[in-house]
Amino acid sequence: MGQQKGNQYNKIVQICTMHIGNIIKQVIDDNNVNISALAEAIGRQRSNLYNIFERKSVDTELLYMLSKKLKYDFFKHYSDELRSELGLVEEPKAEHHEAKKERRIMVEVSLSEKEYQDLIRKRVM
Repeated sequence: MGQQKGNQYNKIVQICTMHIGNIIKQVIDDNNVNISALAEAIGRQRSNLYNIFERKSVDTELLYMLSKKLKYDFFKHYSDELRSELGLVEEPKAEHHEAKKERRIMVEVSLSEKEYQDLIRKRVM
């Protein structure tokens, strides 16, 4: 899901004062999800899924299943609201995690002894 849709759902949270059922319905509608197929995938009746749309809160296990099946993090809305209520600022992500990402490949090349030594020396330094 793009950033734009994430912001759209954030607005729903603010307007509805955390009515998760509305957010679930909006995500399903936006992605043209077949209600019957989703209900079957999470082991519920179709009518139960429609009842979820009316709920202001949802059991965490059910919300987790919906998050997985819809590939959308519904828990984010609770975290965002809690941070807002408590005046918490999100911690900056550590940059060292990005720096440690490396790609390793194996390549066979022909090098002279001097080229090989130069390569080894550069790698060690």
